[in-house]
Amino acid sequence: KAFAAKAFKGTKPELKTNPQWQDFKVKLKKKEQRLTSVKGAKKALKVKWKADKRVSGYQIQYAANADFENAKTVKVTGAKKASKTVKKLKSGKTYYVRVRAYTVVAKKTYYSKWSTPKTAKAK
Repeated sequence: KAFAAKAFKGTKPELKTNPQWQDFKVKLKKKEQRLTSVKGAKKALKVKWKADKRVSGYQIQYAANADFENAKTVKVTGAKKASKTVKKLKSGKTYYVRVRAYTVVAKKTYYSKWSTPKTAKAK
């Protein structure tokens, strides 16, 4: 998906009719985020994924069923972060987990595809 924006070349922006204003387009690639592991911990899940330095952050979604009905979503900001512990879960229950990356450009948020879900049991 591409979108257009304007950039100013110089030191002082006057009017938008100034010939120094230039149009440019940015193309974003929406690639599936890779979930590397999901491990059960005491009433929690440790989720790890492959970090991508080009994103603004990640969303982790977890649910008790494979259809992700009544799923809860956790937001993780920062491109360098590649793991998160999801707490306050029910002990002994199996959870389905998936992750996706997001990028914020010009106050608009773009999401990647969801990763392939993985399962883990909270201890």
